[in-house]
Amino acid sequence: MKIAAGLASPETSTDTETKKGKMTVMEMALDFWPDIKVLFSNGPYMCCTLSQAFTGFLIGACSFLPKLVQIGLKFEPSQASFYLGTVLVSAAGGGYLIGGYLSQKLKMDGKSAAKYGLYSLSLGPFPRLAC
Repeated sequence: MKIAAGLASPETSTDTETKKGKMTVMEMALDFWPDIKVLFSNGPYMCCTLSQAFTGFLIGACSFLPKLVQIGLKFEPSQASFYLGTVLVSAAGGGYLIGGYLSQKLKMDGKSAAKYGLYSLSLGPFPRLAC
């Protein structure tokens, strides 16, 4: 089934049937890559997917960060958790406020806000952690 802009085309009545009958595995495999290309060229979908992946990475990193700080800086476990919680919560709150102010000041629509988000993500500290 061809999918473009989130709408199914009326070529087939179901996903697995064509006018000649059932699709073979080879036909489905050949139909797979054009559909993947359409999906990956969908900008809003890719922005949402990348932001969710980054959020998952950040949540996973925050789970082990107190232990890393505890060992690396020789803090007590409660001190490490308190300091990291203070820093992360204030950074998240400040980020929301600054992001809202910038999007309002620059009069951004959804597309320009997504572009700005990807641009600022590429300039953030995480790509430079490997250096």
